[in-house]
Amino acid sequence: MQRFTKQLLGLDYAHQSGIIHTDIHPRNIMVRIGDFSIIDDYLAKTSVDIATINSASEPPRIESQPSRDFYIQELV
Repeated sequence: MQRFTKQLLGLDYAHQSGIIHTDIHPRNIMVRIGDFSIIDDYLAKTSVDIATINSASEPPRIESQPSRDFYIQELV
């Protein structure tokens, strides 16, 4: 449970910094003794990128909300 809490705090920090990962899954969580890293961030977007992509690509709508990162993290 402590590791999961740290992962959520890491995602929260990224979201507060305006970064949304968009591709959370088990292969993108690197576990080390007592620590972890969220990796494979080439799909990560800033909130400005998201607004630009969404306004230029209607439809389809790109699903990239911070809440989606948290939902996917819970599934992982």
